[in-house]
Parts: sequence; structure tokens; C-alpha cells
Amino acid sequence: MNNQPINPQIFTPRMPDVDFPPKLEELFDKARNAAGEDTMPTKDKNRGVAIATPGRMFTLHPCPVPGTLDPKLVESVEKETTG
Repeated sequence: MNNQPINPQIFTPRMPDVDFPPKLEELFDKARNAAGEDTMPTKDKNRGVAIATPGRMFTLHPCPVPGTLDPKLVESVEKETTG
């Protein structure tokens, strides 16, 4: 084990600097539209989640078809994501 002292500041919570490109709202509008667009064969039943990267790129992750997940899993996710 290393006997060197640990810098306590590495554990201090902080908010990193965030750049705001000139058309940031436009980028989020595109992400919202992409997440709500249904491109699956079960038209009008699927949606997705768009995740913004620090570089302002978006990755789209499709959601499972409604009713196909274990209700206990759905309940645990709802507890984590609702206020």
C-alpha cells in the first residue's frame, strides 16, 4: 500500500466548466426530436433516450417496447428517476 498522503481536495465535489456553443438550444431540440421519433417496426409504440456527450454529440438509446419489462424493474427505475 502507498504511504503517501492523499490530497483531500480530490474528493471535493465540483462542477466542471461547461462550454455553451452559440446554438446549444438547437442541439437539444434535435436530441428531443430524435428521442421522440419512432423508427422501430412497432410504429408509435417506441421512444428513445438521447444522451448528450461533453462534446455536444448525442447518442440515441431506444427504449424497450412498452409492457415488455419486468414490473419490478420498471418500479425501481421509476423510483430513481421521479422526484
